[in-house]
Amino acid sequence: MANWVSLAKGCKFWHHIGGYRTFSTLQAEVVTVGIDFGCKSSRIAVIESLVPKVISSEIGNLTPSYVTMIQPNSAVPCGWGLQHLDSVGKRIIVGEMAKRQILRHPSDVIFNIKKLIGKQFDDYDIEQMRKKVPFSIVEGPSGEAWVEIHGRKFSPVEMTQAIFAKLKDIIQMNQFCHVLKVVISVPTFFSGKQRQDIISAGNRAGFEILQLIDEPIAAALASTTVKEGLIVVFGMGSGSHSISVLHVSGTEFEIKAQFDDPSVGGDQFDDLLLEYVVREITRIHLVDIRGDKLVMMRLAEEVEKTKVRLSTQPTVEVSIPLLTGSAQGPIDLNITVSRKKFEDLIGHLVEQIQVNCQKMLKEAKLIDEDICEIIIMGGMARMPKIQRIVSEIFGKRLSTRVNPEEAIVIGSSLQAALIVEGHREMEKDFMPLSIGVKSAKGIFMRIIPRHTTLPTKRTLKGDRHVKTAVKKFPIREVALKLDSSNAVKTALLDWPMHTMVIRARLRNLAKLMMNTLVDVLSVRKHELPKNLCEDAVEAYDDLRMALDLDVDDYVLGCRMRAAQSVESKMLRWRLPSVSL
Repeated sequence: MANWVSLAKGCKFWHHIGGYRTFSTLQAEVVTVGIDFGCKSSRIAVIESLVPKVISSEIGNLTPSYVTMIQPNSAVPCGWGLQHLDSVGKRIIVGEMAKRQILRHPSDVIFNIKKLIGKQFDDYDIEQMRKKVPFSIVEGPSGEAWVEIHGRKFSPVEMTQAIFAKLKDIIQMNQFCHVLKVVISVPTFFSGKQRQDIISAGNRAGFEILQLIDEPIAAALASTTVKEGLIVVFGMGSGSHSISVLHVSGTEFEIKAQFDDPSVGGDQFDDLLLEYVVREITRIHLVDIRGDKLVMMRLAEEVEKTKVRLSTQPTVEVSIPLLTGSAQGPIDLNITVSRKKFEDLIGHLVEQIQVNCQKMLKEAKLIDEDICEIIIMGGMARMPKIQRIVSEIFGKRLSTRVNPEEAIVIGSSLQAALIVEGHREMEKDFMPLSIGVKSAKGIFMRIIPRHTTLPTKRTLKGDRHVKTAVKKFPIREVALKLDSSNAVKTALLDWPMHTMVIRARLRNLAKLMMNTLVDVLSVRKHELPKNLCEDAVEAYDDLRMALDLDVDDYVLGCRMRAAQSVESKMLRWRLPSVSL
């Protein structure tokens, strides 16, 4: 958020709950800034003419969170737009210019840096990310996840610093200022290490960091009209979705309950739509393009645009001239995708979101009548299907006061202005995850619940002969549900190891199901109904595609359940009896 003054005393800005807030003009050329640092794009906002304003970059109200580096002595247009890093000098490209390089030099363009920051190289999430991104993720000096461009290693903090430096340039092109006082939004589940890395990157970029604010609180500050009561903030971006229950009292917000699911986000929606388009290309043109990385990247970029347009249009044409070639000549892609078809493809992900919302209501011990308002944030929250189910579950119409894509950055700017002018205290730190110990039976015993404000103290009395040991453990909080078929049973003793075992077993089971489908079809193909045979072939193709694309466990599980249902129908089917 921003708010700079140097002309007159006693100016004001308007806050929709607190009313007019006066600010002094004794701090000349000070700008208060709000930053929404995202996986795919970032936004900045200041207060201008008494209201928050999202600052435009060269392509609109966002800046792509993409970073690359030019080789020494390379000629680059608009060299004035390069960013400086101490390790390499002024050779860093950030934003749209970097994103445009991804088709020409995919291994040299870094994105999704928000998912890397504060993580270790051997973290399970990083292992999965390494399989999907075209750039190199390498191990840093202390075991952290770093990236490599042109043979040179960079830390996620350096990459984030470059993005923040780009945002700083955009602000200074719009505002004359010397000092930038900043509030940056972060996910609620970010660990202390991740938060500290964000602060470090901001300071290196030349910002004066006032505070990190949780994304749901920022969205609520920008959007809510409730002065006292409970509100629900539903957020969905490219990397995850979250549901938060907040208690509002004036301009003060307290998190009462929180649920984050990194397995369902815009990226998973993109993957399913991409998978469908690839199948259609194979069906229509008899060409398998999955082995061509450049073609797949071009297609993935167009598919992402299609997903966005389907939020406002009933049908969208996916069109790429000269996508690839075949024995018959060049292939132009022209496939029409309807919103209904897209909603069918992502049906199981929407069901998971629905279950998570219902689970949040149950865990928070709330009913519809307790909730005063529903706020949405993030680009994926614009999708009509998502908005419909969230509204139905929580029993309220969604607040449309602020653009969901800009709610976080506007709230961050408001928070910065309130802090600078003394109308709002700096928020206290809190525990992002629960802390506890492992019992002798391997059960987690929670001592300090997540969202507990700091400082705090808890005491646990135990046997004085108990052994204590420090062990490397993952930074996540999960609830495990055992598979009803007993195919996967695990205890949360060493989560990374057991996660790998689970994935291996799931994939073995998927391959076993594929073999079973082939065996049953080969034996009973001539007696089974045509539609059942087609269902079996489709289930087989879905499983094969899921294994080839290395989809996440939830998506694979859904494919396996569908295949199991078809397999069961095939085995139970009997020829109709003929009455004499």
